[in-house]
Parts: sequence; C-alpha cells; structure tokens
Amino acid sequence: MRLSLFTLLVCVAWQTAIAQPTDTTSRIDNLFSSWSNATPGGSILVARGEKILYHKAYGLANLESNVPNTTETIFEAGSVSKQFTAFSILLLNADGKLALTDDVRKYIPELPLYEAPVTIQHLLNHTSGLKDWGSVGALTGWPRGSRDYTLPLALHIIFKQKTTNFKPGNEYSYSNSNYTLLVEIVQRISKQPLEDFTAERLFKPLGMTHTRWRSNFRTIVPNRAQAYSQKDDGYELEMPFEHVYGHGGLLTTTGDLLKWNRILETHQLGGDAVFKTRIERGKLNDGKSITYAAGVLHGEVNGVAEIGHSGATAGYRAWLAYYPSKKITIALLSNEANFPPVTIGHKIAEIYFGSPAEQRQDSQQSVEPAVFPYSTLAPFIGEYYSNEAECTIKIVEKEKTIVAINDALEEIPLKPEGQNIFMMGNNKFEFTTDSKKKITGLEISVSRANKVPFKKVK
Repeated sequence: MRLSLFTLLVCVAWQTAIAQPTDTTSRIDNLFSSWSNATPGGSILVARGEKILYHKAYGLANLESNVPNTTETIFEAGSVSKQFTAFSILLLNADGKLALTDDVRKYIPELPLYEAPVTIQHLLNHTSGLKDWGSVGALTGWPRGSRDYTLPLALHIIFKQKTTNFKPGNEYSYSNSNYTLLVEIVQRISKQPLEDFTAERLFKPLGMTHTRWRSNFRTIVPNRAQAYSQKDDGYELEMPFEHVYGHGGLLTTTGDLLKWNRILETHQLGGDAVFKTRIERGKLNDGKSITYAAGVLHGEVNGVAEIGHSGATAGYRAWLAYYPSKKITIALLSNEANFPPVTIGHKIAEIYFGSPAEQRQDSQQSVEPAVFPYSTLAPFIGEYYSNEAECTIKIVEKEKTIVAINDALEEIPLKPEGQNIFMMGNNKFEFTTDSKKKITGLEISVSRANKVPFKKVK
C-alpha cells in the first residue's frame, strides 16, 4: 500500500509556477490516492489567509465500524502541540509572571543543580541538554506506548537525572523533558491545569471549539479518529497510552489549526511582542543561531520561508506550516502511523512554490566495525543497575556476542564496535573501567539521552 504512494511521489512531475486551481486540486488529490474506504487516512487543509484553497478528508476514522474521516474529524497532533505550551509561557512572560532568562529551579526547585543553570529559554529552544524522560524510561524495557506515563512519573524521571547531555546552552537537542517542565511551570504559576489555562487564554478567544488536550487517554472524545499502524497482515490499533501531555496530546481539527495559524499573520493573541518572541530563533552560548524557536521551527521550501512543526504520537501523524511571504497555511492530520507528514506537506508546498533543483549526493564508503574475539567477552558479563533510570540491565553471553536483558526481559543483541563499546542500532553501550582496567559500569546512550550511567553490581 505504501509503495504505491512513494512511487507516485517519485513519478509526479512538479511545476515551478503556481498551477491553475483545478490542476492544483487534482495534484494534491493524487498525493492521497493510496487512502481509501478500507484504510486509515486523514484531513488536509490549505489556505491563503482566511481563504481555504483545499480542504478534504480521506480514509476511515474507525476501521471496525467503517466510519469515514471528515474535515471535522478530531486527530491527535503530536509535537505540533508544543507551540501551544510555548505560547502559554510567552503569555505569562508578557503578563510579568516570569522572565525567559529565569533559572527553571526558581519555579521547580526539585530539578537537580547542573554545571550551569537551565533557563526557561533553554527549555523553549531545546538547548537545555536535559535527557528525554521517554528515552530514559524506555531503558527499563517499557517505552512510551507500553505503560501509562503520567506527569508526576515523567517529572520523577527528569529529577533523577544527575547530568545533562551537554552544558546547558551549548547545543541543540530535541527533548520532551523541556516541554514537560514548561507545562509544570505554567501550572505552578497560573495555579490552573494547562488544559484550563489554554482553554481560557487560547482556544476560546480564537474560536477553536474542536480543540482540547488528551489529559486522560480513557476519556471518550466524540468524532475522534482511532489511530492505526500497518503490519504485514493488515492494520492494528495504535492509540496513545499515557496521561502526560503538553509536549504532545493536543486533540484538534485542521480547521481549528487554521484559526491558530492565523495569529502568525494577525498577532491577535499577545500582540507584536509575543509574536516576535515566538518566532525568534534560539541562540547557543557561542552566539550561533539555531532553527528552533518557541515550539516552532524555521525552514524553507524552494526559497520560501517556512514556520512549522511536525508531530507523531502512537499512530497519529501531523504537520502544520505557515509561509509568511505567501500567507499560506498547510495543515495535515492523519491516523495512519506510516504516513510521512513532513514529506507530503512539502510536496503540497512545492505544488505552489515549485521544487528545488535536485542535488547529487556523493557516495560514502562504509566502515567495518571492529570485531571482538569471543574470549574477550567474559569481563562484560554481569548485572548493572542505574539509579537514574531505576532499572537493571543484565549482560549475558549468547551466540558469540553479548546480549543485554532489561526489566521487561527483552533480549537486545549487542554488536562490538570498539574498545569497550557495543552498539544496538544507533544506541551505544559503553563500558567504563577503573585504573586497573576492570569493568565497573556501563553508560548507555540512546536517542535524546546520552550516557545514562549504570554501576556493575558486585
């Protein structure tokens, strides 16, 4: 099913000028030709200012009861949600309730002391270096989607981390921990749940009547699409299974997202000052700018500046972009995990703005990893415990390699990579030694969480 979509993307000839309306409509239609009344799908909106240029829905919202998606169907927006949390912080800043330069510990003293203060601005820009709570939690063998993560549990994991991935402000590294802390700051200062604060200050003023937070995943939400992922033998449900929200968890429609994106042109909420702060690129300690601002990213499509963000939670996918010079909004919401929202969002933008010239990529020579002789594996065998991840990893020999076994009893084969270093995909297991070169511990680096420490249990 997906091959036909990707083949279509390769074969369609893109024009560099804006096409006639009927041609534009058919070209956008073609991007979604793989969605049918037997598959999940989504809702797509394109608008210039207030004028809607394209608004259609495809596929089914519920495969079991054969309910179709419509332009009024509610989807979960994944990390597109971050900009609503960020905007809440900017409103509190405009109210004089906080300063973006404030040390986060001023409001959340439970956060450990690191080598440099973590500021609210660091959280907004993902430059704090804080390890992602979901990545650390996954080391137990229970990743997001396999257990009920709550805000108190996410905060507990964050507070257990004694080190950061890097000195705060030195680098950019996307981490949901940043926005989980921003949620807590909003709630402590406003003395309201984030869902109440945003309903009062954002959703109601903008008329976003179909928008709310998934603060309780068990709540019945009328007109919500169920999310699915595609397997070899068909589709299966893949719904969010957590109560924590603010980094994600916004339930909304493409129509409501247009109302939200309109404030990038009208500055209706917060005025010019909040607008300027919202889109200002983050800066590192060395003065270099990054593309991430306050819950939105700067990009471009064929030279046309873009302000956007993607989202993915469980089987939901999302993309929301605004092109200031053209006053064009593109909003995509889908209930199919295999759907690539950024790729398709950019394909739609290219229909309007043209596609850039193709650049040739030089082939790179692959490097063979170092191979350990079987006899050298014995020193690594043992049990390792992390106080920060609150879990145990057992290292055992199996089939001429070592295998890591987590608390969920998953066996993770490790591939020798270098001295005391083993890999599992892009995840690094680096064993630490004492002055006598005896193995004393283990540092595990996974996506968004570097060097989570484990001590060897004697």
